[in-house]
Amino acid sequence: MTVQIKLRRDTASNWINVNPTLALGEPGLETDTLKIKYGDGINPWVNLPYPTNYATVAAAGTLTGTTLAPNVYASSLTSVGTLVNLTVTNPINGSISGNAATASVATAINGGISNQIPYQSGANTTAFIAVPATPNTYLSWTGSGFTWAAPSASAAAGLLTGTTLASNVVTSNLTTLGNLTGLTSSGQVNVTATTVSSASNAGALVVAGGTGVGGALNVAGTVGLAGVVNITNSTASSAYTNGALVVSGGVGIAGNTYIQGNLVVAGNITDTAGNVIVQAGNLTVSGSATVGGINTKSLSIAMAAALS
Repeated sequence: MTVQIKLRRDTASNWINVNPTLALGEPGLETDTLKIKYGDGINPWVNLPYPTNYATVAAAGTLTGTTLAPNVYASSLTSVGTLVNLTVTNPINGSISGNAATASVATAINGGISNQIPYQSGANTTAFIAVPATPNTYLSWTGSGFTWAAPSASAAAGLLTGTTLASNVVTSNLTTLGNLTGLTSSGQVNVTATTVSSASNAGALVVAGGTGVGGALNVAGTVGLAGVVNITNSTASSAYTNGALVVSGGVGIAGNTYIQGNLVVAGNITDTAGNVIVQAGNLTVSGSATVGGINTKSLSIAMAAALS
C-alpha cells in the first residue's frame, strides 16, 4: 500500500496572518520560500525560529545596489549594468556571454597557472600562453595560435619613445620631433619642402647656428650671404677654370676689391667712373685697356704696367 505524507503548508504571508500554534514537533512548510518551522506546542508561528540559516536565493531581477549578495551562487542575469569591481572566489563553470569592455583581474580561471595569458581558442574553450622570458617581445598571431616574436630591425615610428631615437630605426613618417639636442644621420637626409627663403629665418631648412660641411656643397639657386665669407683654401689659379674660387658667370662687386697677387684679365678692362690703381705688382692686360678719360684722369701704376 502506498503511503503519502503531506506536511502542513501555506505561503509565508498566510502563516504570519493566521499565526497558528503548532504542536510539539509538528512541521510547517512555507510553500513559496521552502522554509520549515517546527512547533513547540507553546509559541505561535511568528515566535518560532527557523531551525537553520536558510540561504536567501535572491531573484535576478531583485539584485540591486552596488554589491551582489554574498550567498548568490547561481544566476541567469541578462545584465548587471556597469560593474565597478567584480571578485570571483570560485572557478567559473560554464560561460559568460555578452560584451566586456575591460577586464582587470581574474582571481581563478580553470586550467591556468601563474604568469600565463588566457585567450579564447574556440567555443567555450580557453587556452593559455606563457609569458616569455625574453623582454621586448610582442604577441603575434600565426594563423592557428599566438606566439611571442621579436620586433624587426626596422622599428615603426609609433615605437619611438623617450628622448632618443632607437638605433635600429631606418625609416620614419614622423611629422614632428619636437626639440632635438643632437641628431646624427649615417645616411642621406632629404628635405622635400619647397618653402622659398627670403631671409636667414625662412625657408625649407632653417639653421639658427653655424653649419659645418665636410664635403662639396652644391646650390642650384641663389645664395644670399649677409656676413663675411672666408675662403681659406690656397689653391693657385692658372686659368679662370681653377683656383680656390671659381665662378662660371659674371661677378658684381659694389665695394672695393683688393688682390694680393697678380690680376690676369683675358678680356677688356673698362674704367667708367674712376682710376685704376695698382699698389704693388704688375697689371697685365692681354686685350685692350680702356680707362675712362685717360687724358683727364690719372692712371697710377706703382710698380709697372704692361698694356698690350
